[in-house]
Amino acid sequence: MLLKIQLSLAQILIFCHIYGFANAKPMVGQDISNITEGYLTLVVSLRKINPGNVEVEKDHLSSGVLVSRQDVLTTSHIMESIPANGFEVVIGSYDLRSGTRYFPFWWITFDEWATIYSVPVETQLNDIAIVRLLRPVPNEIIPATISPLPVENLYWANVLIAAWGKVEDGNYSRFLRSTILTVITNDFCALKIKVVRGFDVLVPKNIICSIRIPYAIMTAGDSGGPIFFNGKLVAIHKATCLYPNEFINPNKINMHMSLHFYRNFISNVINFL
Repeated sequence: MLLKIQLSLAQILIFCHIYGFANAKPMVGQDISNITEGYLTLVVSLRKINPGNVEVEKDHLSSGVLVSRQDVLTTSHIMESIPANGFEVVIGSYDLRSGTRYFPFWWITFDEWATIYSVPVETQLNDIAIVRLLRPVPNEIIPATISPLPVENLYWANVLIAAWGKVEDGNYSRFLRSTILTVITNDFCALKIKVVRGFDVLVPKNIICSIRIPYAIMTAGDSGGPIFFNGKLVAIHKATCLYPNEFINPNKINMHMSLHFYRNFISNVINFL
């Protein structure tokens, strides 16, 4: 008798972390470009406070994106591993050695917000947080506009991701990098996982999966990196899945948190907190 097992992606990602086949490691692959100065200044770097270190890219923790002049959207898992001496946010330049330093006032995750305001939580996996800065960024830095499109409208569309992360030699990039990814359906994403892992997976509706042919794989430091469609923000990067022991494997899947399900959270934090 064939026993058919179905697992939600939240359970899969827990399984991944235990057995080491999901990660949030570098942006490597084909057709990855360095961003030029003055472009995508709304993309930010969260980094460790390390006075005296001139190679500041080594202190990069996570990417993020401005959703207001004083609010940064990033992943919540990075907030759970903040160094004891805190972190700073670098904004305004493609070069991590040239950006302006800002400091956090406070931060809140989606799950914390949902608990405080008694908002029903539809999925287990809500890897998203907002960091409030102590001071606003200059008017010339324009925050992202969040797209109203649901996930289904993005299937097989090309999207742009920009982030700082590890590169092919294992070091963090000093310069902001970007590439174009193709969004795949959640069913196709589940099928690709099943082919490798051997069991059925339910990919929740708040997850966007992407691939690229030729390949492009996100890496450490790319977590929180913004995903744009037609110039509007649709997701932030969470992790890659499959083949944990292979730094570069064209069959890895990029996984992102769809912002369609978090618009009320983002709006409430920006406008009322």
